[in-house]
Amino acid sequence: MRTVPFDLGRPYWVDAPEVDLDFHLHRTVLPAPGGDRELSALMGQVMSQRMDRTRPL
Repeated sequence: MRTVPFDLGRPYWVDAPEVDLDFHLHRTVLPAPGGDRELSALMGQVMSQRMDRTRPL
């Protein structure tokens, strides 16, 4: 995202061809039977991990 100088407008998206989405996106498979309970456990695990604050979001 790019910001407008002096906050005179909303930030806007710009293309970044150097970004490797395979590095940033991860595929996860739920254990069988793959219902709400398994999804809830996975989300609890993912959301409990601290984000690296030295890296941009």
